[in-house]
Amino acid sequence: MKKDWRKVREDIKKTEAKKREAEEQLRALHQQARQAENEEIVAVIRAMTEKGGDVMQTLKTVQEQQRSFEQARGTFTTNHESEVEIDD
Repeated sequence: MKKDWRKVREDIKKTEAKKREAEEQLRALHQQARQAENEEIVAVIRAMTEKGGDVMQTLKTVQEQQRSFEQARGTFTTNHESEVEIDD
C-alpha cells in the first residue's frame, strides 16, 4: 500500500514537531544539570566558610574537579575558566 504524498508530508511535520519538543526538553535538562552543579558549588563554599576554611583554596579545588568532570564527559572548554579568577 503506497502512502499518499500528503500523508508523508503530514508525518514529516509531526516528526519535526516531536523533534523540536525533544530538543527543548534536552536544553531544559542541561540547564537543570548546570543549576544543580552550581548549587552544589555554592553549598561547598558556604560549608567551607562556616568552618573557617580557605574559600580561595575551595574555589580552586572545585574548578579542578569541574575541569576533570568536563574532560571525562568530553565537554571541556576554556570559555568559562575566567568565571572565577584565583590568584596563586
